[in-house]
Amino acid sequence: MGCIITSTTVEGRTAIVLLRTLVTYLCCAAVVIQAKPKPLLASGGGSAATAAAAAQEDSASSWWTTDETELEPALGRNRNTLESISRNWQKYEPDALKRVFLRNATVTCNDGSRSGYYLRRHSGSKIWLMMLEGGWYCYDDVSCASRWSHTRSLMTSKAWPLHHQATGIMSGDPDENPVFWRANIIYVPYCSSDVWTGTSQRGNGQKYAFMGSLILQEIIKELLPKGLLKARKLLLAGSSAGATGVLLNVDSLSDLLRSSGSKAKVRGLVDSGWFLDSKPFSTTACVDPRHCSPAVTLKKGVELWKSQIPSQCGDFYREDASSCFYGSKLYAFLKTPVFIFQWLYDEAQMMASNVFVPRTKAQGAYVQSMRDDMVRSLENVSAVFAPSCVGHIVLTEKRWAAYSIGQVTFGQALQCWWDGSNEANNAEQSSSPYPNSLNDNNLMLSDQAVPQCDRAKLRRCRRRQKRQRKLNVKLGGLTGRKQCRCRRSSNVPNHQRRSRATSTLASNQVTGRSRRFTGQIHFHHTWQHHPDLCNHHLIDDCRLPNCSAQCPKNYDTFSGKPIDFEQMLRNAGVRSRNPIKDIFL
Repeated sequence: MGCIITSTTVEGRTAIVLLRTLVTYLCCAAVVIQAKPKPLLASGGGSAATAAAAAQEDSASSWWTTDETELEPALGRNRNTLESISRNWQKYEPDALKRVFLRNATVTCNDGSRSGYYLRRHSGSKIWLMMLEGGWYCYDDVSCASRWSHTRSLMTSKAWPLHHQATGIMSGDPDENPVFWRANIIYVPYCSSDVWTGTSQRGNGQKYAFMGSLILQEIIKELLPKGLLKARKLLLAGSSAGATGVLLNVDSLSDLLRSSGSKAKVRGLVDSGWFLDSKPFSTTACVDPRHCSPAVTLKKGVELWKSQIPSQCGDFYREDASSCFYGSKLYAFLKTPVFIFQWLYDEAQMMASNVFVPRTKAQGAYVQSMRDDMVRSLENVSAVFAPSCVGHIVLTEKRWAAYSIGQVTFGQALQCWWDGSNEANNAEQSSSPYPNSLNDNNLMLSDQAVPQCDRAKLRRCRRRQKRQRKLNVKLGGLTGRKQCRCRRSSNVPNHQRRSRATSTLASNQVTGRSRRFTGQIHFHHTWQHHPDLCNHHLIDDCRLPNCSAQCPKNYDTFSGKPIDFEQMLRNAGVRSRNPIKDIFL
């Protein structure tokens, strides 16, 4: 069967012609590629378990891996056509990010190809967002060989297109990205397979390089003369393994910026990278790292990658440095403020524990205990958004900012935290051996740090805030928020003022005036640092998975259509009128 791609001259705003050309090309490429047959799901009999397991494996691979070995020949033959389409696409898609390879050719991907990043500048903006891609990891020769066979794009840059189409938190559309649409965007593809921690070079008998940490450092150095040196704020964000990479690199990159003369305030955003150090429901042959306990694989990986671990955490867990890959253990040592987004029923966590689709009461009880452990690990986190949903990764979704807990959306909570000028991971100072452990005396903003102003100026500021809140409600979205940078002059001693504030807050909680705030510690923080009473500590109290209609949909293995979690359980072989309650209650 033959295909013809017609060359078309694009004039004015006729980008739709270019889109049709791209679709035509992809259809032609699909003819060349022979798809792998997939097993059919048995409806009954002895093969049901095998078919269900196959469906589980296929569904699980959708967010982490795709078999790419069949794609390379066709894409290789048509690489020039793709490059041409990519260049034209950039002209009519201003959201696209342009590929940049690192000048330092010694810092490479796994296979020795040049590493790099994608960049889109926003004129006049001093806000930067650096997004790290995820994609699990490999930890020995066997797992890396399997990764090379099935997900080669996560180990090499040879097939990187000239442009990357940004979505979600990287989008330049204010409707899709109400918080960071005006930011300078850096997107860093994952090609080091080391959770962004490696410093190991290729050679001397080692087939692959693991240089994730060095890649990030080189990117920061290269971007300093391109405007990053004069940045006002930098958000280091990441999803999945990229999110864990944020936790492990945010302090070192912040220190690198300061040592280079930058005054940029650095913060971290962790999307679905807060993994638990829990014993799996069952053990299997450890071939695919997605189904192996991280407690085993990370220990091997840290040694292979020669991981660069935050010094304080590494010193504390000297016997097992892999402990620092778990957010609940690393968080106490972080100096840089971080915001945690975490689904309470995380697909990657369930997969690693071998209960990706719970089918029995015992598996349901295990998943519920894992959810409870997740909630406990997040209670002392100052900035967190944790819906009770089954999912993994949110920041690249178009509706990432719309997910809500109660009446607060993720976008609003993140904006609240991002605008706060005195954010910290629960405490600004501490005498505890843990640098960010809870200390109630440190949760109050020092009065000496806030300048005094006359009553008239303070009243004007508060009127502006009130008008701004009304405007937010009217528009149904987020607008700029300014805080009053002074406090009312008073002769009342500091300790008495604080006690009055505390008693007022407590009475408000009892009368229901501030029901949306949970946890006295985080309530104090909200009152002190956010005069408009916005909240960024939200953990869903629903005890069933996907109890909200807004939870992300799963996808049917065969039709590709979205289905709810209840139907997913039925497809896996659960025979019940109400499978969620029967398994999880």
